[in-house]
Amino acid sequence: MSMAASLQFDLGYIQATIEELGAYLLSDELFWSLSGHTSPEGTAYPKLTLGGVLLALARSRARADSPQITSTVDRLDNRLGAVQSRWRVAWEKKANWEFRSRLGQWGNYLDEVQRHPQEHAAYYAYEVRLRVFLALLILRTEQIAESEADLLAKLDQKLRAQFVPGAFLWEHDLRAGFPEDSFWFLWGKLAV
Repeated sequence: MSMAASLQFDLGYIQATIEELGAYLLSDELFWSLSGHTSPEGTAYPKLTLGGVLLALARSRARADSPQITSTVDRLDNRLGAVQSRWRVAWEKKANWEFRSRLGQWGNYLDEVQRHPQEHAAYYAYEVRLRVFLALLILRTEQIAESEADLLAKLDQKLRAQFVPGAFLWEHDLRAGFPEDSFWFLWGKLAV
């Protein structure tokens, strides 16, 4: 998918998400199907999660290459923030639930890498999205349980023991949206 198509896909996903976010936040679902919404190419959007919409927002901001696109991203971010404020308690509950889920998935992946580095290190560029979800959820959540924050710190120590700093892992046009000081885990690879 081209950069322009990726940007339009993410902006469409954010718009669809905002339309269903209130119902999602009040539901007992972690992964919500966006009913009746398809991308400009006619494909289904991924399931709605807070981490997913925050990632789409971060990618859109990084790819905004004109004042008009930047304004669109800002407007969508403000609408997302308004829903977050309106349903603050539900947002926090859902964000913490997703954080626990993503933390478990990330921990499982790092365990697999530790046990079988040759088999699993090659998937790091894809699997690291779990760590990105965690970082983005922290930024938009008022409070993450201390035990979970401690576990993330331990997982980061485990990762650093196998991590070799280097080039940005994802598409070049996303670099500005994921600076190395905050998203260090996207700037390198695993040693095998």
